[in-house]
Amino acid sequence: MRIVRPGSFRLAGVLALTAASLTLLSACGGDAAAPEQPVAESRPHRCTDAPGFITDLSAEPRAWRSAASGRFWTTTDGCLVRMDVVADCSGPDHCGWASARYVVVAHPPGGIWRLERPNERLAESARPRHYVRDPEGVYDRPDTTRLLDLDATLPADAKDSGLRHGAEELWFVPGDAAAVFVKDESGVERWPLDDNLPLCS
Repeated sequence: MRIVRPGSFRLAGVLALTAASLTLLSACGGDAAAPEQPVAESRPHRCTDAPGFITDLSAEPRAWRSAASGRFWTTTDGCLVRMDVVADCSGPDHCGWASARYVVVAHPPGGIWRLERPNERLAESARPRHYVRDPEGVYDRPDTTRLLDLDATLPADAKDSGLRHGAEELWFVPGDAAAVFVKDESGVERWPLDDNLPLCS
């Protein structure tokens, strides 16, 4: 196993070219078994929507969905959202990182963050960000593990993004990109921002 720690790796740079789109998928736990999709009141389904909308799956990057970890997000009414709106990844099992999980979203969540043309620049509010759940510290990022709160309280000014994964809801605080909150029937977790996760090969 070889661990590569690029000094300033950011998903935006990797995704700047269409040819590099599979890099995200290989980092999305491609070698781990796909987790079971929790049963929700509204089962995930494809919805027909106008071009440019977050549920327009015909416009998402080709091959991302088929190569991803199998953890897909929806709108509140169960419509699958594009993977360049939210990508939900497990750490690669062959590096011993399968206990970690992260979501890649814009801040505020709900925007499309993929770069579609070479040399395109995304607005700060639309660039992709990694929010990480690594309770065992497998990424060896001590601050990221320390800032994870598995028994958090939603801040009073937190907003619901409208994004769902089964019973999980993604919440955020407007103007504060330091973390997102994942809420379900068991409670709330605070996942911190870390855009410098190591790669594994």
